[in-house]
Amino acid sequence: MGDVARTIQALPAVSRLSQIHNRHVISPKPTGFYVTLRCYKSEQHGGCGKQQEQPVLLSQNRPILLACLEELQSQIEQKHGGDCAKAAKTLESADETAQAFESAHRTSRAAEGLLACAPSAPDAMMRLRDATLHAAAANKVTLEAEQRKDVAEKEVQDLKRELGGKRPRVEA
Repeated sequence: MGDVARTIQALPAVSRLSQIHNRHVISPKPTGFYVTLRCYKSEQHGGCGKQQEQPVLLSQNRPILLACLEELQSQIEQKHGGDCAKAAKTLESADETAQAFESAHRTSRAAEGLLACAPSAPDAMMRLRDATLHAAAANKVTLEAEQRKDVAEKEVQDLKRELGGKRPRVEA
């Protein structure tokens, strides 16, 4: 059960996997699962805009929690595996890039403030070196994020090519 839960949590469109407990019976045992999705945050990048997927509860068809997790994983992969996953990865990459830019911008403003306070040449050279190192680090983070995005896009394209339009059967 732990492997399936980790697999669900690792899906790009999933931000959190949660257990559902029966509210009418005081019991520590869960009765099902639901997920909070990243799709609503990544809607501007092509996500579907949903915040949660329908909960999957224990039933006659799913008498054990592992079956609930497997059903939930199947629903997520079918409904949020393509565009939503790509949008979530794009959002993550954009957030990392924005953080790197913000860090570089703060460093630049700090360097400007230091230059205004102490006009000596050796201090200015030291601040320039520090600012250059911070900018290089921010550029590295941005490049790594872009590379991860490219790899993820290639994986999605490969999976789409492998599936070749085949879709799993949905039982009525």
